[in-house]
Amino acid sequence: MISFSMLLFCLVCFTAATIQSLCGFGFGVFAMCVFPYFIPYTYGLVLVSAFSIVISVIIISKYRKHIIFKALLPLIIGNVIAVTSIMSIWDGKASPMLTKSLGVVLILLSIYFLFLKNSIKVKPTFLTGLTAGIMGGCGNALFYGWTSYCGLSLGCYR
Repeated sequence: MISFSMLLFCLVCFTAATIQSLCGFGFGVFAMCVFPYFIPYTYGLVLVSAFSIVISVIIISKYRKHIIFKALLPLIIGNVIAVTSIMSIWDGKASPMLTKSLGVVLILLSIYFLFLKNSIKVKPTFLTGLTAGIMGGCGNALFYGWTSYCGLSLGCYR
């Protein structure tokens, strides 16, 4: 028998996937806004990470001929450094502070997308790519998987 939590989980995933397909991003943002209300934070983190990896693999396989991997190298290096560092320090327990800080980060992202999106220009050097990758990796490790933070950093970098 399907429980209310399972039904709600499927509804959230469907809505998040619809947002992702319409906007090109947003699965993790929407899912992590809703998941902590009915499943534990760390479970939501793992689920969104797993779904985001599947989404990323599908997109990469579809557009692999158009990807300039040399330009992505500093982002990937920075991301791996940040995620590895945070995961080795973090004990894996979710705290109320993480949920509140996720809310603050989502509000800041909303302000960025509304007002500052076109005003920030960054020259694509190795150092800025590494910095963007570290910023994205910190967001990925603390809040949700390979999703919007890396996209935001990449958007500033290119």
